[in-house]
Amino acid sequence: MVKENQKVFNTLLVAADIGCAFVSMVLSWHMWSPLSVNTGGYFTLWGYMSFTGILLSGYPVAFYFAGLYASKRYKRFENELAAIACATGVILISLLIYIYLSGLPGYFYSFAWGLASCFILLDGAVRYALRVLLRSLRKKGYNLKYLLLIGSGGLALQFARKVAENPGYGYRFGGCLTDSDNAPGQLLGIDVLGPVSCVGQYVSNSGIDEVIIALELEEYGKIPQIISQCEKNGVKANIIPAYFRHIPSNPRMDEFDGMPVLVLRRIPLTNHFNAALKRIFDIAVALICIILFSPVLLASWAVIRCTTGESAVYKQERAGYALRPFTMYKLRTMLPGDGNAPGWTQKRDRRRTRFGAFIRKFSIDELPQFFNVLAGSMSIVGPRPEIARFAEQFKEHIPRYMVRHQVKPGITGWAQIHNLRGDTSIEERINSDIYYIENWSLALDIQIVVRTVLHAFYNPNE
Repeated sequence: MVKENQKVFNTLLVAADIGCAFVSMVLSWHMWSPLSVNTGGYFTLWGYMSFTGILLSGYPVAFYFAGLYASKRYKRFENELAAIACATGVILISLLIYIYLSGLPGYFYSFAWGLASCFILLDGAVRYALRVLLRSLRKKGYNLKYLLLIGSGGLALQFARKVAENPGYGYRFGGCLTDSDNAPGQLLGIDVLGPVSCVGQYVSNSGIDEVIIALELEEYGKIPQIISQCEKNGVKANIIPAYFRHIPSNPRMDEFDGMPVLVLRRIPLTNHFNAALKRIFDIAVALICIILFSPVLLASWAVIRCTTGESAVYKQERAGYALRPFTMYKLRTMLPGDGNAPGWTQKRDRRRTRFGAFIRKFSIDELPQFFNVLAGSMSIVGPRPEIARFAEQFKEHIPRYMVRHQVKPGITGWAQIHNLRGDTSIEERINSDIYYIENWSLALDIQIVVRTVLHAFYNPNE
């Protein structure tokens, strides 16, 4: 039933996407083309049909490859919006190439950009409204998936709590199977139906959509029997590994002479194509930001120079890729001679000047780092670079610390948009950095940049 519902929902999504594309096309044409004056014969039936054909065929294909028709019960809307932007970018490039090859006049370029902008806003709003509607319906008991939980240890309890805390995801438990002698009649409100050996009976007769195997490590010998019964009855089985804390959020399977190998640390940026794509993105964004913020940068430089009598640009050695030291540039925010004081700056730090406190609050002091990006020592998005002497200490005492140094440091990052910057937990920052490194995509970089801009670089910890 759930699979049939997903097919119907995907059909509606495709129709909604095509509808949004058509509406965006009409709106953009009326906004950007000189219809009221004279189109010079370019707005012909053939031209209209060509544009429409590219859109109507292109969007569903691009969205399919961007994963926008997969189930999104527990996925963030920000990720979906970034995927919409990337897929729309592909369509936009196709339209721009078509316009160029067809020799169409200049206003068609404005039309294409306007179309892409309108579509992202319109389709994003439609999909967000659908999310809200679906989660509301699921809370009321519609469009549910019923799970059979296998296990009653700490792992099973942790999963059950997460399901209970997120009713909008649309998951409910049809029961629990466990071989534990100490299991109560109910596990966090889930009925304990019997031993694990009864799995075949319950997946065949009780309307279970998926089986969640959350066994402890010593019970792994039971897994082959469970999977065999699930496959026999056509029910999807999911395993939550007992060692999940050591597995990345997006693991990769490899193969060695016919044997599957789980790659524990997948880093997309080790791929040369991904690294080149990110470098192009870095250079483009850095150049745009240097041009846009040059008045702010020059004005801040003048104020610092006049108020401190010292060089306005402060240089500090930071640990970069593979712990290699590099010189990072910032605007001076402290009194001369205090910049090398031990420890991080703190909220209302007495070492800072009044103007320095202001520009730190809005991250204006970070603007010179766009030149670091052009030089190749930093990226636009990535883990924040640590002071070199601290990095050597953390390497020895904090688990997984060196994972963050397998990519270039960045001006902003996943940790920063979640307010993990300055004098905050180093462990939480590392967890956020590792999430970014393992899940990197150009769409994620765009999402982080957009969220950084929306927050206007405001730093609540300053």
